[in-house]
Amino acid sequence: MKVEVYYNLHRHEFSIRHKGKVIGHRRYVALSNVKFAVQPAGRKRVIETGQKCVHAFVRGTLMDYAQIAHLPLDKQVTYNPYKYKSFVNKKDETPVFKSRIAYLFKPTDGKPQIHTGV
Repeated sequence: MKVEVYYNLHRHEFSIRHKGKVIGHRRYVALSNVKFAVQPAGRKRVIETGQKCVHAFVRGTLMDYAQIAHLPLDKQVTYNPYKYKSFVNKKDETPVFKSRIAYLFKPTDGKPQIHTGV
């Protein structure tokens, strides 16, 4: 199933959207055929008003984590509307637009993370 996933600041977990409707919330999500999307108008609104809104998300095909558990997840990806126009590699800040797989998770006592690989 193709979905869009974004971090929900109120629930402190990821919201999963299918065909425009939120179908669930999880602390972890595994995706394949991933595309990272930032809506420029939403980013601009966040910068101008300082109010947060959903304008950046990860698109892909929903998977069971067991399907990717054995694959190497070697890159961490992040997004900050005040610093970047797109998702970026956390290590060297180069733009990231797609990946074969991605694992999004929220540790109990930490910030949400996105790891990609293959």
